[in-house]
Amino acid sequence: AEGAWQPGGASNWWLHHALNDLAAQLDKAGSPLVIRQGDSLAELQRLVQETGAGLVTWNRRHEPLIVERDTRVKTSLRNAGLKAESFNGNLLHEPHRVKTLAGNPFQVFTPFWKNCLANLKFGIPLKAPKKLPPSEQPLKSVPVAKLGLLPKIKWDGEFPVSWDPTRRGAEKRLKDFVAAPVKDYPTNR
Repeated sequence: AEGAWQPGGASNWWLHHALNDLAAQLDKAGSPLVIRQGDSLAELQRLVQETGAGLVTWNRRHEPLIVERDTRVKTSLRNAGLKAESFNGNLLHEPHRVKTLAGNPFQVFTPFWKNCLANLKFGIPLKAPKKLPPSEQPLKSVPVAKLGLLPKIKWDGEFPVSWDPTRRGAEKRLKDFVAAPVKDYPTNR
């Protein structure tokens, strides 16, 4: 996390289970999930050195402190002769692309939403690779369980009933959304 803001308990619960699911998928493909803690740039530089990577990619986030960090990381990695690229992987549209005809941000939800739907384009997703090349040497990693993401007092017992933080759960939510985006918007707004 960047700055003083820390995710809440529900976000941490979700992250714990999502990371475990991702780790299982990567293990099945032959390459373990590597988790590091510390300064983002320093840890990426260590991983690049340990693996010989020539390209570092990540999904963009738009919180101001994260944008600052990512800009610093991208510049530093590129200055070191590496390819460094970020991509939209979290939003239907990046904020700077959803604008009124006059080029301004929307002020009212309904025109904003109509614009989003009119410009909603999904490419065909790539299939996950069945095999990934393993690292030549084992890489240091923090186990998900050591991140301390689960609540110490068990208040999360009902979460799994309505919240599936796995790839399977995400695919189902996307399928439901694409089939009928905000189908109840007209009556529940």
